[in-house]
Amino acid sequence: MQGKDDMAKNRLKSIIKDYARSENSAEAYYMLGEIAINDNWDLDEAEKQFSQVTREYRKSQYMPTANLRVKQIKSYKDSQTSITTLLETFVNTETDSVKSDSSAANEVQTADLSPNYESLANHYYNMGELEAFHFNRPTEAIIHFMEIINSLPTTGQYVKSLFTAAYLAAQQGDTTMAIALRDTLLDKFPRSEFADYMRKRYGMEDLDGSSNQLFRQGELGWQTDPGGSLDIFKQILHQDEDSDVAARSAMFLAVMYDRHFAQADSAIYYYDWLQSHRPESDQALATINRYEELQKTIFILNQVDTMEVKDSGTEIIAETEEIVEMDNQEAVEDTTIEN
Repeated sequence: MQGKDDMAKNRLKSIIKDYARSENSAEAYYMLGEIAINDNWDLDEAEKQFSQVTREYRKSQYMPTANLRVKQIKSYKDSQTSITTLLETFVNTETDSVKSDSSAANEVQTADLSPNYESLANHYYNMGELEAFHFNRPTEAIIHFMEIINSLPTTGQYVKSLFTAAYLAAQQGDTTMAIALRDTLLDKFPRSEFADYMRKRYGMEDLDGSSNQLFRQGELGWQTDPGGSLDIFKQILHQDEDSDVAARSAMFLAVMYDRHFAQADSAIYYYDWLQSHRPESDQALATINRYEELQKTIFILNQVDTMEVKDSGTEIIAETEEIVEMDNQEAVEDTTIEN
């Protein structure tokens, strides 16, 4: 196998040398990058080869894919570096906590250095997702998801990791792991969109109150009972905030409060929810411009209100001074008459 790889790489390098700055040489660089990832798992070499595609021939059909590969590799390596840094921070924090006393100053300092578990989980998930669905390494990807499942169960990526690891394990034929993860998901997050998918996949009965079922109820009930419909979408956000159906629910709430009810504060709340909880979702991207526009509008209105309050205060002061001046004048006149 190694001999065939070496022959293929030598042939591609010959093409690069013989047909420099051409479509063929750009394709050869791209194929060398794929070999570095798929056969050798050498990300540094892969990034080097993919980066050369654009430099070699800007009209190459492989340029968009090669640039995407470079972006994916950098994201993966950034997560690797961040995980190492975060884990070192956690160790240092634990050491400092043991050495410190219970004074208020030390308590504040320890709180400032508290481990960022959410960030750690996000990086593990990013690495797992890239390996599973972009680098064709599903078995290795499961390891990253299991780090979250075993060590970071309180983070926002926990339920997604259960779902993705169960899915990948089933794809790899590891039925025991797949069922164990599935059952944990159904037990801990029974009404989540992920659990709903698992029930359908394994032919289980739908569960009353599942997020997808509630979303359908909310849509159907909008025409006859708008208030009740909004309550349903709010319930989805409460029970299933990390799923796609939650993003759809938040967008529905934001748009309806914005366009239908003209309640800017409520609209801003749900637009903000989308940006903070599901910033990369289609719904967040679709509403970001309106969110920013509404923020500016509210800011301007608040500025106007502040100016009106100041103007009103100035008028009151002026009127008071005028009254005092009139009273003083009348007092002077009265004194003159008496004299």
